[in-house]
Amino acid sequence: MGDDYSIATKFKVVPDIFAEAPQNKLKHGESYTMTVGDRELTFVPESFFAPKIIISLASINSVEKFQPPYSAACMLIKLDDESYEKVWVPGETMVLEAAIDKIQAMCKLLTGDIVVCGSLDPITGKSVTFFDPKVSGEFFSSTYRLILANVDTIEKVPLGSDLAAGYIQVKRTTAGVVCSVMTPAFEEEFKQTPCFCATTQSSELVLDVSKMTSPSGTTYDLLKPGETVATTPLTIPIKSQDILAAPVLPGFKLVPLPKMPENKSRSTSTEGRKSLAKRFPSISRKGGPEPKIEDAAEQDATGTV
Repeated sequence: MGDDYSIATKFKVVPDIFAEAPQNKLKHGESYTMTVGDRELTFVPESFFAPKIIISLASINSVEKFQPPYSAACMLIKLDDESYEKVWVPGETMVLEAAIDKIQAMCKLLTGDIVVCGSLDPITGKSVTFFDPKVSGEFFSSTYRLILANVDTIEKVPLGSDLAAGYIQVKRTTAGVVCSVMTPAFEEEFKQTPCFCATTQSSELVLDVSKMTSPSGTTYDLLKPGETVATTPLTIPIKSQDILAAPVLPGFKLVPLPKMPENKSRSTSTEGRKSLAKRFPSISRKGGPEPKIEDAAEQDATGTV
């Protein structure tokens, strides 16, 4: 399972020996390996004295952390037939919480596709950074609007409250909708990073990555509409927390395009120039003389103009 419990699919569980309920399917005193699949939970016993148990995710009513008065916290799985399974998850509290999140995430995917957006690392071509759910909703709305928009129509989705955080440029081309993350680089220039806007009903995302080699080095990009270059599939696991926070496609309402923020650092410098112009009015007059530094210091000391 490793240390990254947020993408784990297998957990060790032990039925609560104090939870006496004749409808329980798991045998008390037995240890199981619970596998969270796309459609079901599978409990495989460690011994030969208990059968393998399969519980459909569709039959799960709720999964929650439960604190019995007599033992450590455990996982309570309530089923539609009003039965339940109460199991301990050995290990730290984070393992128990990860198991609960995983089951809840897979149950959410049963309701329909989720919207997943992010950017690809162009240097390694092997890692992605997922966007905030709010940004993903705005990004998806933008790509949806531009499907029927005129060619060369561009929308900009901000990545933060300051222009320094960058923005997503969504453009309608003759081949389809293309997008890139634009982040400030030097002076007025912006650096482009490949990004994606996808919908999926799986806990894994598959992206088509292309490789480009030039004298300056090797970079990676995502396949764009109309391109026929060779690609390699990149499979990225989606963390349970990202699935639970992601917008759900069924019933999704398009989000209006947000306004682009101002460059705070640039506006601060502008305010500084305005303040300086108020103190020395001659600066704001075209062709007017600039005050000498020593004159300004004398003015401050005497309080006279």
